[in-house]
Amino acid sequence: MQHDAALSPVQSSLFSEKVGPAIAHGYFTRQGGVSEGLYRGLNVGLGSKDERAHVNENRSRVARWFGAPLERLATVHQVHSPDAVIIDGSYDGARPDADALVTATPGIVLGVLTADCGPILFADAEANVIGAAHAGWKGALGGVLESTIDAMVTLGARRDRIVACLGPSISRRNYEVGAEFVERFVSSNESYASYFRPSDRDGHAMFDLPGLTIRRLTEAGVTAENLDICTYADEERFFSYRRTTHRQEPDYGRQISAICIRGPDMALHFAQEEYASRLERLTEKMREERLDAMLLFAQESMYWLTGYDTFGYCFFQTLVVKKDGSMVLLTRSADLRQARHTSNIERIEIWVDRANADPTLDLKNLLSELDLLGCRIGVEYDTHGMTGRVARLLDRQLQTFGELIDASLLVSRLRLIKSDAEIAYVEKAASLADDALDAALPLIRAGGNEADILAAMQGKILAGGGDYPANEFIIGSGADALLCRYKSGRRVLDSQDQLTLEWAGVSAHYHAAMMRTVVIGEPTNRHRELYSACRETIQAIEMVLRPGNTFGTVFDMHAKIMDERGLARHRLNACGYSLGARFSPSWMEHQMFHVGNPQEIEPNMSLFVHMIIMDSDSGTAMTLGQTYLTTTDTPRALSRYGLDFISA
Repeated sequence: MQHDAALSPVQSSLFSEKVGPAIAHGYFTRQGGVSEGLYRGLNVGLGSKDERAHVNENRSRVARWFGAPLERLATVHQVHSPDAVIIDGSYDGARPDADALVTATPGIVLGVLTADCGPILFADAEANVIGAAHAGWKGALGGVLESTIDAMVTLGARRDRIVACLGPSISRRNYEVGAEFVERFVSSNESYASYFRPSDRDGHAMFDLPGLTIRRLTEAGVTAENLDICTYADEERFFSYRRTTHRQEPDYGRQISAICIRGPDMALHFAQEEYASRLERLTEKMREERLDAMLLFAQESMYWLTGYDTFGYCFFQTLVVKKDGSMVLLTRSADLRQARHTSNIERIEIWVDRANADPTLDLKNLLSELDLLGCRIGVEYDTHGMTGRVARLLDRQLQTFGELIDASLLVSRLRLIKSDAEIAYVEKAASLADDALDAALPLIRAGGNEADILAAMQGKILAGGGDYPANEFIIGSGADALLCRYKSGRRVLDSQDQLTLEWAGVSAHYHAAMMRTVVIGEPTNRHRELYSACRETIQAIEMVLRPGNTFGTVFDMHAKIMDERGLARHRLNACGYSLGARFSPSWMEHQMFHVGNPQEIEPNMSLFVHMIIMDSDSGTAMTLGQTYLTTTDTPRALSRYGLDFISA
């Protein structure tokens, strides 16, 4: 089966404003399906003459978009009735004759199929009750909208809290009807005459079904919105029964509109829509690279894609992602519940701990079952989740199985640009980093103990709702202030001293790092000279830390200023890196500011810029660093501290 494009559902601004992330919804288009010919794209119509395997795959993709298995996608056998059914946790896949569904059960996806008729999604976010209705002219006139609302009320919803959105449907300019059709409506309610306008053909009129639908919803006491998208006019995105009829085509497809209450037991940090978007980006990139599957070994990749949160990557585990978007996690039994609780991964396979175990053999058998023999398979080799031994075992098992491609940076590059939801975590992390410095400064004095400083900084972050960092905070005073790594041992500060700190605020594993050298007592001239070089260089970097430049450009600016000041021997060969969600043993991402790095700077990257000057000749240390969020122009520093010199 081919993949037509990424799923691209239309969403309601009213739902975004009033409902929030606890309820997911989408008005799906033709994009993202495997059907062909008349049914090209995401045809989900079981009543169509499309190949059943294609329809089932399309329906599976819709369910997967919500993080649900196909068995939890509930639809009905639509008969243009006023009937609504209530779905609960005992749902068994039956499709009763009805035209609306209502539920208060998390994890069930309610879907209605349309091809000109109106799909209406309903939600009361406070009561956690949702509904979906199929309303053609018969349903709208016969009361299916009111029946849906009544059913929601029986589950605890309130009319004044319910929001409803009419999705893509046929518009008045394309809906011509006869005189007897008009009479049916006007005889029901004279005011309905306003929904008809004369047609160019005698005895015919153009019917405003969306207008009537919104009126009925409003009169029923709910807040309503019309997306105002015409299915007849937009052939690229939507199926249309009337368009098919006019062309005398033998059959037509159906699109789906669906809604789901998120499950309360999953410890996910992002909306299902976000995870679905990430999966679509990954599979699109895989198709560009002609990869049939990816073997993800980096914990960061698994976390970003599915929410899976563990340190179990110290043992063998991998997430298999096929180009059709299906995923299977192969891990140990100790991580089974961890994966179920923290991720949206549906299929989890266990390899058994045993003497002389070779889990890559289990992986080979799994790949064979997934029909990947002879395929191009991308592998994340460059990660802490792939030991040298595992790499050798993997290559030995799969060298004749298929073509292995080093795809270590594929997901890493996708993760460089942060979404709005990710940026919120980065900003929280930056605030926690500032809080940590607030806690440390009163303790940085003659007689202060490094242990107390570390405890205060880490404690402040944890107390603020943050996480452990992916690597230890760096602390060193006296001669140890010239070190760039953590080491064991604590020291008490002298009356004349220097203290180097590198730390990060962490929120949902997203890091925002800072770096400072604090001088205790009177700063030396060399301290001030090196600080001046650090500040001048960072301010110059701020001028190039924007689109149109590369990571290499940033390093070149760093090297130029440092070298002009005669500090070439004392600077490092990198001056920062990308930050994001990271796991032990390092919070550094792949992309660094070093010579020749061609990675372009784009908006919404979170980047740590640091100046580290270690003058071993004089024993003087000076560092200065903070995290930035790139924009379309000037980068935004995320710390409230600025770049001022700090002394105690």
